[in-house]
Amino acid sequence: EGVLAVGADGAWRVRGDDEWTARLPTGLVEIVGRRVARLEGDARQVAEVLAVLGNDADEALQREVSGLAPPRFDAAMGELITSRLVREQQRSPGAYGFGHLLMRRTLYEELPLARREKAHRAAVASLRRRAPDDPARRSALARHLRLSGLDRGGRWWRSPAAAAALLFVVAGAVLAASAVSESR
Repeated sequence: EGVLAVGADGAWRVRGDDEWTARLPTGLVEIVGRRVARLEGDARQVAEVLAVLGNDADEALQREVSGLAPPRFDAAMGELITSRLVREQQRSPGAYGFGHLLMRRTLYEELPLARREKAHRAAVASLRRRAPDDPARRSALARHLRLSGLDRGGRWWRSPAAAAALLFVVAGAVLAASAVSESR
């Protein structure tokens, strides 16, 4: 229940696609894999970036995260459009996304974790340079930060809440230790 929802355009969509944990059918993964395998280097790179960014990303973010020079990005996007993997987004002219969310999800899940996280980190860097007061950008930044792998490996303490909690625990331990030594 709650997996499908009617979108603003009246079409059925997968709700919360980024958080949907059901496994994709093997046949679908194979079909998408064959279509993506036909792509040349830049087109595949742009398709991977689009899969990571999602269909709500604007063209400037897509270009920046791809890291390609404008002519190469345009040629790669042309190949993706010609192959009918992506199309221009109706609600955001000039931005491109997958024609079907399951296509995006399949490509995203088939990306090696290291490449996925690298693209999320590039999105984080780009979004941090952009209008920080835009709620949509803040939401996208939080999503990409969560999926970038930047919070692993002991970096959890960089958040103010975690630092405050750590300070509280340490201060409590110091007070308890001094109370024990004073009672002796």
